[in-house]
Amino acid sequence: MSKDEFIKEIDRALENFQMSPEMREFLTNLKNNLPLTEADRFKSYTERMDRILMTISVVVEFSKYT
Repeated sequence: MSKDEFIKEIDRALENFQMSPEMREFLTNLKNNLPLTEADRFKSYTERMDRILMTISVVVEFSKYT
């Protein structure tokens, strides 16, 4: 995926999906400060995965009580 395509996808997600303020802030920061090195890209990827896993954990916990 090219840099321009990546930015377009972030913009699309920000416009079309409901998300927490933290996730919105994370995506906005990611868009404004794209990772340049492989290590930066990996760190960004792992941060996104951590947030996704936290979200899934919260959903699982809520689903236990509904």
